[in-house]
Amino acid sequence: MLECIERDRVPFVDWRRPGVERVWRISQFFAYVAEAIALKVGSDSSQAFTAGLLTPLGWLGVCAVQPEKVPTFLAAADLESPGWQVAAWGVDHATLTRRLVRSWRLPAGLADVVGHLDWNANLVARLGADATLVRIVQTAVTAVEDAGHGLGLKVGTPLAELLTGLNLSQETLTEIIERKSNAMIPAFDDPRSQPLLTDVIRLTLENRQRREKAWIEQLNLDIDRLQTAFVQQIADEEQRLERQKVTALAEFAGGAGHEINNPLAVISGQAQYILKQMQWAEELLLEDPTPAAVLEAIKAKLTKPLQTIVSQSQRIHHVITDLMQFARPQPSRATVTAVAKLIAEAALAVRPLADERRVRLICPEAAGQLALRVDAGQIRLALSALLRNGVEAAPQDGWTSVRIQREANGDLAFAVEDNGPGIAEAHREHIFDPFYSGRSAGRGRGLGLSTAWRLARQHGGDVVLDRAVQGVTRFQLILPASVVLDNYVPAANGKREPVGYKLSAIG
Repeated sequence: MLECIERDRVPFVDWRRPGVERVWRISQFFAYVAEAIALKVGSDSSQAFTAGLLTPLGWLGVCAVQPEKVPTFLAAADLESPGWQVAAWGVDHATLTRRLVRSWRLPAGLADVVGHLDWNANLVARLGADATLVRIVQTAVTAVEDAGHGLGLKVGTPLAELLTGLNLSQETLTEIIERKSNAMIPAFDDPRSQPLLTDVIRLTLENRQRREKAWIEQLNLDIDRLQTAFVQQIADEEQRLERQKVTALAEFAGGAGHEINNPLAVISGQAQYILKQMQWAEELLLEDPTPAAVLEAIKAKLTKPLQTIVSQSQRIHHVITDLMQFARPQPSRATVTAVAKLIAEAALAVRPLADERRVRLICPEAAGQLALRVDAGQIRLALSALLRNGVEAAPQDGWTSVRIQREANGDLAFAVEDNGPGIAEAHREHIFDPFYSGRSAGRGRGLGLSTAWRLARQHGGDVVLDRAVQGVTRFQLILPASVVLDNYVPAANGKREPVGYKLSAIG
C-alpha cells in the first residue's frame, strides 16, 4: 500500500463513496475546529484550517488507493490501537503520515505540524514549527477525538497542557466543538468540473520538479533540526529525571517520617504518662501500703497506655516491613495456585475494611481450571493492595470490583475498579511513588500501589492505570502468559478449593 500511495500518479478520489465520505467529513471537522480555535486565540486561521484538514493524511492516502476497504478499516474494533493498522497497511498511521509528508513535499512548517501529531508540542516547536499552530491543531484533534467523531489519531500532548499554552478554557473549547458539530459541512464537489484546473495542476507539478534540489536541502536541514531537538530532549530528560529523583526522595523521606513519627509520638506520650502514674503509685503506697489495692489501681491506669504502646509499635513494625518488602522483596517461590483462590483470599483480607466503610466488594468466581504458577503470597498481597486502594477511594455505599481479563497475547490481568472520584491528571504520574502525599480522590498515603507494582514486576508483569475507561478508576495487575495455566487439574483427591465470592451485578 505504501508504494502505491507514494508513487507519482495517484488515482482520482471520489469523496462521496461510503466510508471515504466519513474520512473526508472528519478531516473537514478537524479543519473547522482548528480554524475556530485560531480565531479565538488570535492566530492565522487559514494556516490552522489547512493543517487541521491534512492532519489525517495517512487516512486520506488510504482513501486514495484502497477506497473500497475504508468502510472495513473504519469498523476496526479499536481505532486507537496501531496494531490493526500495521496488519492492514504495513505501518501505523503516524508513520504513514510522516512518509507522505516527505514524499508529497509539503511545506516545512505544515509538514512539522501534520507529521508529528503524536509528539509533544514543545518538541515539535524545536523542529522549527509554529508553537501556537502546533497547539491549535493538537487541541482540535484531541477535542474531536474525545467527542467521538475522530479517526483514532494519537496526540502527543495532554489536553490540559495544550489549553494552558493557548490560554484557552475547557468551556470555550466545548462550545467550539458543539457549534461546529451542528454546522453544515459542504458537500464534496468534483474538482474536475472546474475550468483550467488540469492546466494549473500540470504547471504546479512542473514547478515542483524545479524545486527538487531546494527540497533536498530543506530535508537535510530538517534532519539536522531533528538531531538537535533529540539531543536537547535527551538533556532535558536527564535533568527532569534528576529533579524527579530528588523530589521522590524528599517525598519518600517526608512520608516515611510522618508514618513513623506519629506512632513514636504516641509511644512517647504514653510512656511519660506511665512514668507519672508510677510516681502516683509511690505516693499511694505511702497512704495505703496494701499491695493488692495498689496493684489494681496501677493496672486500671496503665493497661490502656501499655496496649497503645504495643499497637503503635506494631504499626511502626508494619511500616518498616512494608518498606523492606518494597525495597528488597524476597525471591519468588513459584507454586501452582488457582486464580479463584487468590481472588477469594485477597477479598477476605480486605472485607473488614470494606464493611467498615460500607463499600460493596464484587468478586468473580473464576474458572476452576484457571491457575497461575507464581508466588501465591506475593500476588495475593499485590491484589489485596489494589483492592484496598479501591475500597479507600470508593464513596460510602459505593463499590469495588475485581474481574479477570485475558489479553490477546495470552497475558492475564486482574482488573480492579472502583466508583470513586478518580485520580487528578496532575497526580497520575506519582500514583506509584511510595508515600506520595498529593494523591487526590481519597487514595491514602503509603506503599500499597508501590508494593503491588514491585511484586508484579518481580513476576515479569506490571500494574498499570487504565486511562481509557470513563466513570470508574481501573488498575490492572498484569501477569505474563508464561505463568498462566488454562487447564489446571486440582489435587489428586479431587477436592477443589473453595472459590469464595460469586459474581454479582453492579447496581
